[in-house]
Amino acid sequence: SNLDYDVKTCLDNKSIVSGTGYRSVSANVGDESIVLHLANYSISANTGNWSVATNNGEYSLSMSTGFSSIALCDGDHSVVSTTGGRSNAINTGQYSVSAATGYNSQAENIGNHSVSVVTSCESKVNAKGFYSIATSTGSASTVTTNGGFSSAINTGDFSKSVTDGKSSISANTGKLSVAKSVGKRSVAVNTGDESVSAVEGSDSIAVVTGRYGKAAGALGCWLVLSEIGNN
Repeated sequence: SNLDYDVKTCLDNKSIVSGTGYRSVSANVGDESIVLHLANYSISANTGNWSVATNNGEYSLSMSTGFSSIALCDGDHSVVSTTGGRSNAINTGQYSVSAATGYNSQAENIGNHSVSVVTSCESKVNAKGFYSIATSTGSASTVTTNGGFSSAINTGDFSKSVTDGKSSISANTGKLSVAKSVGKRSVAVNTGDESVSAVEGSDSIAVVTGRYGKAAGALGCWLVLSEIGNN
């Protein structure tokens, strides 16, 4: 290459490695894979078969180590990583992190200064707001944040945690459960299995602490429900 410190390495057949960035590195050791870097001072790397790692963000890292996976970075000063098979990690926000370590999972981030991380199988996390966090460690679950300065967190299997308001939080630790906040400066928390905690108004709080519980908050209310027996 005639570009300063533009390094390309390919150790397997039927793969493509290409780069046009100044002082950048692209490397591949996976079969039938694609590695691209288009930005300065960046790294794109792949070690999984049938995978793609691309980087268009300066001072950024895009890495795929899982088979049949995609790591896509389009934001400066960011990190994108996938280590789970059949997984995708996508980032278009600056100063952000997007990581997928679960099988058949997806982590997507389009907000600046944000984090989207999924460590469980068959799950999806999406951070769309700036200065936001979306994380999931529960299998077959969905986590989404659309509001700035907000967080959506889930640790329960087959569950959902959603925030759609600025400066808000939704957190779920129960199985087969939902925590949802769509109001500004609001909180929805659920710790019970097969339960629902939802906020639709600003400056509101909804909390569920037991199984089979339901709480709906609006217009500055605070509701707490404890466990309900099976009988």
